[in-house]
Parts: sequence; structure tokens; C-alpha cells
Amino acid sequence: MTARAFINDHRKPLRVIAAVVAFAMIAVLLEFANELLGNPVSYLIAKNNAKKYVEEKYPGAGYVIESVDYSFKFKDYFARAAKPGSEDCYFTVFYNMFGEFRGDNFTVLVENGGNVERRLETGYRQLADSVLESSANPYRTERAIQFGELIFESDPEKPESYDFGLSRDILVPDGQYDLAELGAEGGLIVFNVDVQGEATPEKAAEVLLKVREIMERGGVPFFAIDLALKSPSGNYYLENFHRADIYEDGLAERVRQKGMTTEEFNAHGEAK
Repeated sequence: MTARAFINDHRKPLRVIAAVVAFAMIAVLLEFANELLGNPVSYLIAKNNAKKYVEEKYPGAGYVIESVDYSFKFKDYFARAAKPGSEDCYFTVFYNMFGEFRGDNFTVLVENGGNVERRLETGYRQLADSVLESSANPYRTERAIQFGELIFESDPEKPESYDFGLSRDILVPDGQYDLAELGAEGGLIVFNVDVQGEATPEKAAEVLLKVREIMERGGVPFFAIDLALKSPSGNYYLENFHRADIYEDGLAERVRQKGMTTEEFNAHGEAK
């Protein structure tokens, strides 16, 4: 029997088989698309549930659902709730594919000031960058890691490294702040620089004086600096060196008392 004859004799079952295969392929593609992109039904359920949740959980606060996004990684929907006109009053409500509530981060971001902290840290970093990324910085290179950040008390990521920090009580949504004042009380400059020859306390003292000079001239106060001198013959590190201690008389000796070689720095890090 020829292939054509076989097909003619079995046309109906072959059509059924082809239809089954086609539907199976479509089902697989739809499932893949659902996993990758989500689906409009789940999207609408999450959006409606989020709107109802925000109205009931935070009545009269003025929050609206601005957007709903799907996460391929977590297979969840993220509904962003925000108060129109507010810089800091926004949070996310989480739902799974079936529209079941997974939680929100209102307490962390709004109630505990997480959004305000992020705004202030971004503002201070930009303020520091205005000097560190300018021609006023003689140590600026593409490889150098140099930036400013604000340190807050009880920072879980830096529990023992610093003996200063801004109080979290100041974190009030939509509060007005003077970034320079915050920097003077809680600003940290992280400053890595490549040096020629050996990295020594004397060289570190020279760099510290220059950093203080350019930051003060640029209107960027800071409380302390983490300095790393990078040299082919070995590095030299200073952690939490206070700006108040950066003055010429006896500076090299003060640096020597707190400074660490590469070996000492690594041992110090392991001991934390």
C-alpha cells in the first residue's frame, strides 16, 4: 500500500490525531506563556483584590493602586499602592496566581520609614557624587569605588562597624531634610584609590587631607570615611576614620593606630 493510499484510508483518525497534537501543543504554549507572563484573568483578580484590600486595611489614607506587575521568578502579582502627591507613601501588595493574598510591605516601607531612608540615601549619594565624580577629585578614575552613604543607627547590615549613625526616629514620610546636616551627623565616604609605590600611613594621611578639602569645598559634610589604598605591593585600609580626626598635626600617627594591612584587614573581616 502506498503512503497516499494509507492516508486516504485513514484520513479521519489521522485528523483526530493531528487535532489532539495541535491542542496539546497549544496547551503547552499557553501554560508556558502563563508561567512567563501571567494571564489577564489572574491580573484582574489581583488588581481588584488589591484595591479592595487597600481600601479596607488603610481606610481614608488616600492610597490607590497605580500598577500591577507579574513576577516570573516568584509567580506572583505585585500591586503597587501609592498616595498621589506623596514622595514616600507607597508600598506593594502581593498575590499569587489564584488571587490569594500573600502580604504587603507597608510596615517596612511606610510605617518604619524605609521609603524615606531610601530617598535620603539616594539624595546624599548624589550630593557626594557631585564632588567625587567631578574634576575637583584628583583621585577619580573609572576603576575607583568612591561614593557617599548615610549610616543609620541599628543598621542590620552594619551592626558593629560604625560608632555613629542617624536616628531612625527622624524618618517621617514626606518630611523635609537638609542633606548636608544629615551628612555631617551620619555621612560616610567610601573612598578607594590606586597609589603609586607603597601604601603607607603617610600616603593615607595625604589622601585623607585632600578628601576632606574637596568635600568641604564642595559643600558635602561627612562624619567618617572608609579608605582603601590599593598598591601592587600591598593595600592599606582605614575603617570608620572620623572627619574630626583629619587634620595635619599628628595625622599619620593617628592613621597608623587604626590602619590595617591587607592581612590585618582580612583577619579583621573574618573576626566580625
